[in-house]
Amino acid sequence: MTTSDFASFVERETAGLRKLATSLTGNRTDADDLLQETFTKTFVSWRKVRSATAPSAYVRRMMVHTFLSGRRRRASSEIVSPFDNDELTSPDPAEAYVQHHALLAQVRRLPERQRAIVVLRFMEDLPVGEVASIMRMREGAVRTACHRALAELREAAAANTDLGDSRATRTQSSYAI
Repeated sequence: MTTSDFASFVERETAGLRKLATSLTGNRTDADDLLQETFTKTFVSWRKVRSATAPSAYVRRMMVHTFLSGRRRRASSEIVSPFDNDELTSPDPAEAYVQHHALLAQVRRLPERQRAIVVLRFMEDLPVGEVASIMRMREGAVRTACHRALAELREAAAANTDLGDSRATRTQSSYAI
């Protein structure tokens, strides 16, 4: 095992994997932890990763599975905030900014598996087949989960829940959570 191969792989893939980790976890701190844990697992399995047909896809799969298994281990009493600490600063007046962050908050509220599928499919722009391979699911199951996740996001957008639309005619408190 050559550490220079691993080091060059880490250097080449860090930016993309950090983006994926941030999209999955919703904040930079957890993303850095997930990235570190994934690179640790990658180093331990470097011989197997290096010989894979697509090492980048292999490591992405490792990251998604690490994220999903880590979420399962957490206590069920964990309270998920729709905002990470970076978003608690004064809001930007641009409507696009507000809607973008509100949409990310809605994505974070999706169940972990649906969130991972949405992130891989739309934020990482991967085809359904590759998402299915990473998630170890059938393509039909990925499409179904993606459809359900998008339906939830559309429902939230239609209800103007946390999407920053000042023209909302209904308030968030009128919805059962």
